[in-house]
Amino acid sequence: MTAYWAPSRHVALDGAVNVRDIGGYRSSYGLQVTRGRLFRGDALSQLTGPDVERLDRLGLRTVIDFRTPGEILLAGADRLLFGVEFVSLPVGGGDLGSIYELIASGENSATGARLR
Repeated sequence: MTAYWAPSRHVALDGAVNVRDIGGYRSSYGLQVTRGRLFRGDALSQLTGPDVERLDRLGLRTVIDFRTPGEILLAGADRLLFGVEFVSLPVGGGDLGSIYELIASGENSATGARLR
């Protein structure tokens, strides 16, 4: 999709630099995702007060967090408005997920002993 056909999808926030409106794309079924209804983003734990207000004006009502508990432990919990539904659907395996889980568990992988 070129810039001519797809106006900027970037949502300007100070604490999360990679937030995008993913509306306008066609699904594999041929249906089009409605603009302003579905967003993807990062670093919601780093949102500023004005960022949270901006997401409220966009109508953010549900956040689905795909991070593992270990990733949340390292990066921090998302900063959201009261009343925003939070759904945790951790995606395990691959990337650094298993390393984050090991760090969060406090176990020594070589011995299985608990770290202090």
